[in-house]
Amino acid sequence: MNFELQACETSDAGKKPGDALLVLVSSKFVAGSDALSGLIGELLRLGELEAKAGKMVQSHRPQGISATRLVIVHAGEATDKNVRQATSIAINAVKANPLVKAARLHLACDGCVAQLGVAIVAAAEASYVYTTTQSKPEGRRIKKLTVSGRDLMRHASHFDLAVATVRGVELA
Repeated sequence: MNFELQACETSDAGKKPGDALLVLVSSKFVAGSDALSGLIGELLRLGELEAKAGKMVQSHRPQGISATRLVIVHAGEATDKNVRQATSIAINAVKANPLVKAARLHLACDGCVAQLGVAIVAAAEASYVYTTTQSKPEGRRIKKLTVSGRDLMRHASHFDLAVATVRGVELA
């Protein structure tokens, strides 16, 4: 899997085209006026997205969102455990779909940004497919994961370390 780091606000993440937009939100999420933030805020307000770690809502071609598939997962208080769980749930929701080749994991919670490395390792683990001794191996369907969020470039060294960890684990 190829990883890319991109700093962008939640309002911009909804405008980026792609096969899947995977959004992690926390208990501290504050909705903005854009389509994505507004949708998340409404889902939380109506109780469609429970404010508990691991709760998920999916949508296909949501209005105002450029991505084909939208998966929103609540990461609770954005602890290591909750971010790992939420990332795994988001990846598992789209990994079996043959049309999803590239996904964007958007960290729409302040606490999630600090857990950038955890999210990357969890995404790699959730999407991993064993192929070494299979006669007709089919590897990962998701070939590219773009990780985005506000002020992520401050954590570029954490990103590089997490990607290197994933590469090393998969090589071994």
